[in-house]
Amino acid sequence: MTRQERGKILARAVWQLLGKHKSLLFFPALGYSCKYAIFAAIIVPFANRHELHLLHERIPVRTTGMLIVAFSLLLFFVNAVLFFFNAAIVENLLAYFKQQQTPSIAFGFIRAIKRYLRVFSWLLFASLYGICINLLPKNGEYFQRTRRYLHHNHWQIASQFGLIYALDTPAWPIAAFEASCTLVAKTWGTHLRQNYALSGLFILCRLLAFVPLILASLLGGHLPLFIGSGITLACMLAVSTIAQLTYTTIRVASYCYTQHQITPQTFSTDLLRNLYIPS
Repeated sequence: MTRQERGKILARAVWQLLGKHKSLLFFPALGYSCKYAIFAAIIVPFANRHELHLLHERIPVRTTGMLIVAFSLLLFFVNAVLFFFNAAIVENLLAYFKQQQTPSIAFGFIRAIKRYLRVFSWLLFASLYGICINLLPKNGEYFQRTRRYLHHNHWQIASQFGLIYALDTPAWPIAAFEASCTLVAKTWGTHLRQNYALSGLFILCRLLAFVPLILASLLGGHLPLFIGSGITLACMLAVSTIAQLTYTTIRVASYCYTQHQITPQTFSTDLLRNLYIPS
């Protein structure tokens, strides 16, 4: 079975689950709506040439670094918002896979609010740890030591269960990270690579989402451009929502498989066993 074929089977398993529990779509949809609203609130005031000219004239060159730091903090804040809604998805899926509890919006919000300090701590830890790994020289001693700590797996693969473990147990970031690395190595081994492909599908969908905007630009006029922009934004929101929920569901399902020996409905043991293979 090719990576693309396994990706299609995984996507079908997730979407069958979503067909039964459509309330899960609420969380990523609201999260990405907040993300787009935040960026729009910043970009729209500088959307015409006159204001861009004023921006160029009034801001000295020496403040460029401060702007970069401010933008980085903005991205961190946006990720904090997305992590909150993602935590609500994880809480619902854990309760459903482990206890057959029907997912609900209220349950997700309440659990995410109660445990958001743990979620925020994981986001801060993962961001700083990820940056440090990328800055280490690839042939240096510290990088090799880090690789051994990750059981010679990529950072994203080794840490994928960190947030889920932190929400499933009373663990804080470092303990959750260690548990994630151990679970991944115990279940699939070391020197792993992903054995399914979904990113190409979602990239294609995002590119197709720009078709209405391109057509509106070719037609010209404010009304077609407004309508085309709205359709493109709605399509991007839909694709982002489904992509986020798909990847999160796969991670939670594989976590339940390796941590609790539970094979969630619509998934199969063989499918989860072969998510990762040695590279």
